[in-house]
Amino acid sequence: MSGVILVRQVAYDANNHGVSLQGVGVSWYAARASIVPSIDGLTFGGSLVSITEKLLAPTGVKLETIGDIPGKPFDPPVQANPGESRFSFIERLSRMRNVMIGSTSDGNWLLIGKHHPPISGDLVEGFNILSAQIVFTDHAARDMFYAGAQKTATDQSNMSDAAQQERKAPGSLGRFSPLYVPVEHPVKDLDEVQWRADHEQMWNEGEDINATVKVNGWFNPRTGNIWKAGQVYVLDSPMGPIRKPLGARSVTYTQDRQSGTQTTLDLVPTWRLKMTGYGDAPTAQTDAMVDPSIITQSEIIETTITPS
Repeated sequence: MSGVILVRQVAYDANNHGVSLQGVGVSWYAARASIVPSIDGLTFGGSLVSITEKLLAPTGVKLETIGDIPGKPFDPPVQANPGESRFSFIERLSRMRNVMIGSTSDGNWLLIGKHHPPISGDLVEGFNILSAQIVFTDHAARDMFYAGAQKTATDQSNMSDAAQQERKAPGSLGRFSPLYVPVEHPVKDLDEVQWRADHEQMWNEGEDINATVKVNGWFNPRTGNIWKAGQVYVLDSPMGPIRKPLGARSVTYTQDRQSGTQTTLDLVPTWRLKMTGYGDAPTAQTDAMVDPSIITQSEIIETTITPS
């Protein structure tokens, strides 16, 4: 890892002496750096990658990409708020391109688009799982995710056509309970509106499974390398009950005298991390609006117990 120590803490008594070091990756400095109008300006055109590289340049932090990052330029140019952090501004633009932000162990920024990583390991009940907590939830489920935007009016497209740009992405809920999200900046075409709707679907529906799994050691026996975030692992737990590939959102390494060396993996559906090929986002039972008053009790029960 590449980073810096921010806090050094010493504690001792007659029988013990301890030192605690707390640090961050060097990408943290770029993330918290404000956009300064006299240095950076407030208006930015170009693609998501080019804007990010421009804002990272003064910080010395590099940019890496994974997967499909749309190269469509922002037209009209986008506006930053004075004093807004670079992370906050780039994250806002990333929503409009259906892209996630991460960081690498080398301290670089990471833009994550749709990609297809291989399965990198197995987490098997009764074999290498020490403990597991598996949560299935529908709190954020919707029947539809709408994104609405505006674009610059022209002679060919004006009035309501320019002011009411709208696209949607289906959810898994069988009841009428949509989510409508205004797009943060004016758009050029409907592709940008669709990306924003897809991104909102990912953030909400992608939380339907969350598994926290603890294993012995820091090394993945399949690869011989340490367990890593951003990889796909097959979780096989009959008591879950679950047997499917999940993506590692975060990985925590621990070591102490009582428990030894252990790894804790935070796992979510693969498509929540822009990983394709292992199951797609949920789809609505119907693309039409549903009147809740005509849904029967049997339909409600059936919807509730249907596995994700």
